[in-house]
Amino acid sequence: MLMGYKAPFFARNKKYIDENVKEPTDFIVYDHNRLDMDLLRSGMSRSDYWNVWRLTPSLYRKDKTSDWIVNEDFKKLDEDGIKDRAEYVLDSTINLVLTKHMD
Repeated sequence: MLMGYKAPFFARNKKYIDENVKEPTDFIVYDHNRLDMDLLRSGMSRSDYWNVWRLTPSLYRKDKTSDWIVNEDFKKLDEDGIKDRAEYVLDSTINLVLTKHMD
């Protein structure tokens, strides 16, 4: 199911999926080393990327015609400080995208 994507090898087999995937967003498995190298090569900030990742909910979409599934992590939506976090995420995301497209 995950073949052809950048998921680590261990996450691409039925046994792993059967044991670890309980909801659709669990299909998202990062190869941290490869992703960090890709970020470094593109000049994108690794700390900004991972901070945005930590501050935003997980999303999953099976294909281009299916609906988005959002993992509702209510701690990330806590009202205390949400304005500052949202501003940081927006600014960092814009910088990451602009840096990527300057390649």
